[in-house]
Amino acid sequence: MKRFSHNFGICQWGKAVSRVTAFLAIAFLIGAPVAAGAGDCSCAGPEKGSQISRPPFLNVVREKLATVLHGIDKDLSLTASKLSGKGISGPKARIALRGLCERNSFAVDCAFVDRAGRMKMVEPQAYGKFEGADISGQEQVKRLHHSGKPVMSDVFLSLEGFEAVDLEHPVFSPQNMLVGSVSVLMKPEDLMSGILSEDAGKESPLEIWVMQVDGRVLYRGKKLKSGLDFLSSVPLMECITREKEGHGFSGLSGKGSGKDVFWTTVSLHGTEWRIVTFSATDSSEHVR
Repeated sequence: MKRFSHNFGICQWGKAVSRVTAFLAIAFLIGAPVAAGAGDCSCAGPEKGSQISRPPFLNVVREKLATVLHGIDKDLSLTASKLSGKGISGPKARIALRGLCERNSFAVDCAFVDRAGRMKMVEPQAYGKFEGADISGQEQVKRLHHSGKPVMSDVFLSLEGFEAVDLEHPVFSPQNMLVGSVSVLMKPEDLMSGILSEDAGKESPLEIWVMQVDGRVLYRGKKLKSGLDFLSSVPLMECITREKEGHGFSGLSGKGSGKDVFWTTVSLHGTEWRIVTFSATDSSEHVR
């Protein structure tokens, strides 16, 4: 059995497929009206000379998300280091794997993946039925085996049956040969929901979305009642995917309403997530 990555036909960053086609596909998939001219942006961003300040709430969310991801990554690194030279089998290894999952509330399951790409051990017990499954075809597993370095995947449909992000660290033999990896599987939507359920997000009038750089939406906020104008603005979407941070405006031309859009980035092991914020209700004021 294998997990298969899927991106709903959205173009991958750096490939020759047109971004415009990708953004039109996103708008089509979510039912947003396409208005190629309905939006503009300043890719320079608030910290590169813009007179508009980034909303403090966006900074809070970025820091919280970065803290959670780097905390899990640090724990995963320590677990992999303890197992390097000792192997990824036996009672002590299982105890270490179980502890890794128990300490990290956003971990759905944790696994030891051997050099052949098979999940030799999976915790918690509810996911034990996946032990022995072959995930060697997954992009992040291939990348780790090629580089020998930690990886974080893009979102994919997991073998376990949900859309997930996989964070993995390599495990080495006493001779410093790669013998496998330790994996933590997470649901990005649950991760963001948990972060935003804290006090920092309860009273904010802003909507938060999280996206991959290929335009794939990982988390869609709950406050927006209608309209997805910023997704249907091709120039704005190009800015968001191309630049790590910035400011733009999305609205229907001539309608006198729209949204100021800000974004920033959290990255880990070469994988970037754009955190996008905008007003949950239309505003007639657009400050450039």
